[in-house]
Amino acid sequence: TLSFIEGDPLTLTLAHPEEDNDALYAKTNQADFIYQVERRSSLRMIPLNTPHYRNRTLDKLPAAARISALQLANLQTGEMILDLKLPEESTDWNTFLLENNQDADGHIRTLLDAVRNFTVKSYLLDRYADAYPVDKDRTLPWAFKLSATLSLPGGETDRTETHEYVFTKRLSGTVQVGGSSRHNTIFEIPQALLDSLYELTDDMQLPPEAQDEDVATPSSVDVVPRPEAIPVKDVE
Repeated sequence: TLSFIEGDPLTLTLAHPEEDNDALYAKTNQADFIYQVERRSSLRMIPLNTPHYRNRTLDKLPAAARISALQLANLQTGEMILDLKLPEESTDWNTFLLENNQDADGHIRTLLDAVRNFTVKSYLLDRYADAYPVDKDRTLPWAFKLSATLSLPGGETDRTETHEYVFTKRLSGTVQVGGSSRHNTIFEIPQALLDSLYELTDDMQLPPEAQDEDVATPSSVDVVPRPEAIPVKDVE
């Protein structure tokens, strides 16, 4: 049974004959029909872990909300990787990025989109911690923090809020863990955000061939002289 903020709950009911290991029947409370479905693939699509069914939209800003500042910090070195603030007279991030951050504007736009509609790939823990607990013996520290200052219209003056998200280092090509103390949860982030964070935070020096630069000719190596044969003495 799935319950929503608005509307009636949705209940899926499954049944299978006792003597048939392949058949599976399904119905919902919103229709009078019963369907036969493929048993094994259907059951694989219904994990028993509760976070799988949680709404993956963590934050969604109102259309009138304005992101006035964006920061990305390295928590381990204290370095401020990004520290952007819209001028008072500017209301357009597109213009600001074109004028000031042409090289990284695509990745910064991804961060802005994430703040405006923050979604998660999957939930890992329904609680926040100062470090991501991988298991009972090991934790991963938070390496980066994304902060956004928001101006929310209301009343005579705008209300200001700050949304913050923390992230571990990239763990693989598709996995990076994030956390939100405000929502008391830890999660995996989607691929687009993972890729942009990596491009903005990684300091790996690419080899010249990856940057379409000339590759230096390697220095010559001295040839090692052939070793002299060791005479074998007769053994009596």
